[in-house]
Amino acid sequence: MSTQSTRDVRQLVAVIAIVTAVVLAILALGATLPARAQPTALAEPSTLTELPNEVRPGHDLPAQARCTYPPYGSLFIGCRILISDHVYFITYHLKRRIITRTSIAIDGETIGQLILAWGLPTGIRRAGWMSEVHWGDRSVYVGARTFSPTSRTAFISFDLEPGQTAPWTGFTNRDG
Repeated sequence: MSTQSTRDVRQLVAVIAIVTAVVLAILALGATLPARAQPTALAEPSTLTELPNEVRPGHDLPAQARCTYPPYGSLFIGCRILISDHVYFITYHLKRRIITRTSIAIDGETIGQLILAWGLPTGIRRAGWMSEVHWGDRSVYVGARTFSPTSRTAFISFDLEPGQTAPWTGFTNRDG
């Protein structure tokens, strides 16, 4: 297997781990989401846009992090840590011994609110009803049948390096 193919497989495993964590968190938050189903007036997005130093991508894994065993041959493990009443989900690279991604649930701001606060996204990755909207090394997950400015976000992620995405083309709901 070529180095590029191996790297692609490893990135796919990491993305699957993060998407799994996102889905589990969305299910855990499911009891509170129906109460928030109605769009609200525009407001400032979550103030949780900075990470504590110990969970920033590029840093070593904190000793208090709790991790799952990786699949055989995987270079990544998924971990979580509780800091100041916030649960952070960490992707840790075993060989490089650094955090490569940190994610946290956010309070359901809309993608439109985040665009107003952060500017136009740099890219988007779509899979079915799930969209991952990127601003450089920061991204949010949106799970919505119809992707619009009022679609609620579930997670914000911070990556060591910006991911490869399709260019941002606005709110389109079909390919082409």
